[in-house]
Amino acid sequence: MLGDDGRLYFLDFGLMSEVKPEIMEAFAYGIQCVLNKDYDGLVQAFIATGFVSSPIEYRSNVKDPFGVGSAEQMSAELSERMESVPGGTSRFGALSTVLFDMGNNWRMYTPPYIILLIRTFLTLEGIAGQVDPTFNIYEVSLPWAIQRALSPSTPKGARALRDALLTPENKLRWDRVNELVEQQLNGSSDKPLGEAIASPAALPTAEAQHTNATVGGSSHAGGTSDPLQAVKVLLGSPGGATLRRIARDVDSTELLTTLTSPQARKLRRMGVQVLADALTERFIAALSALPLPRGNVSRVALPVSRASEALRRRRSERLLGVQRVLVASHLNRQLRGGWKGAAALGALALLFFRVGVVAFCQAAFRCMVRMFPTLMSNLRRAFLGV
Repeated sequence: MLGDDGRLYFLDFGLMSEVKPEIMEAFAYGIQCVLNKDYDGLVQAFIATGFVSSPIEYRSNVKDPFGVGSAEQMSAELSERMESVPGGTSRFGALSTVLFDMGNNWRMYTPPYIILLIRTFLTLEGIAGQVDPTFNIYEVSLPWAIQRALSPSTPKGARALRDALLTPENKLRWDRVNELVEQQLNGSSDKPLGEAIASPAALPTAEAQHTNATVGGSSHAGGTSDPLQAVKVLLGSPGGATLRRIARDVDSTELLTTLTSPQARKLRRMGVQVLADALTERFIAALSALPLPRGNVSRVALPVSRASEALRRRRSERLLGVQRVLVASHLNRQLRGGWKGAAALGALALLFFRVGVVAFCQAAFRCMVRMFPTLMSNLRRAFLGV
């Protein structure tokens, strides 16, 4: 409806319900579990949302009364059914079908918010599926799931997120970082690193199972489809308080010194690759006098309102302010840290030099290889007229 003030109003008299923060976090965790085929985690998400009870109720025959079932048994049946049904990890309707069939043997509950979410997902999936048959509602929902994972609104979720990233001594959990980096370098994970960090596999299993699965539930930030961009937006938003505290409390002295040690060799290698890729694109764009490539998909500039532009500016200003505060805080910590702080700053300078030089050399070599045929062709035209 178009109002007299020029605004567009949407009137919704459909199904409505109130969803508590811990339930929203568990829903988001479940989305990540489906994408990762983590059916053990999905069962824990069912328990956290109240979809199934704890202990789980099961019966082997529809005529028998319900008894106590096991999460492992339910997870195994979920895995078998989801892998056999078409669109098991891409269509929400497939999950609904699987759960409906399992309902004969497993007692499941339908609180109002469960009905609301099922109705919403099926409606959106049906509309989008008519336009794009390959539409995957779980992948589209993942950015918001990562945002929820990195912005917990419950104390349990905040503790679980902190425990997933830091040790009790506020040191970064390098074992998890190296595991994720190795997956990226070996190509065993198609997910961006930011998405992988927020995935259930990156979180402590025991914590996830015993905190009502509140750690899950991200992505990411204003609906952005880029997990790392979501983290940046989240750092400057009110919902990023837990993430900002973690960034503030991390032992930066240990972090900087470890980055130059053999323990972080794989992380440095990945940093070189990322920087070299970016420099290669810029070098080729500069030499070709063409716009910087942004992929093969043509993008249409969408209209942006003044209010939206103002909101983006405020977000950028908040993010810049947060970055300044964090950098100043850690720099001051190193300056007051004596010889350890000086060693950490020296390690940072050495890291920038090593990564920068190697990335520059790799980018220059790639650029020469890619541009060599074009360069030779231009030289032939200039000197031989061919």
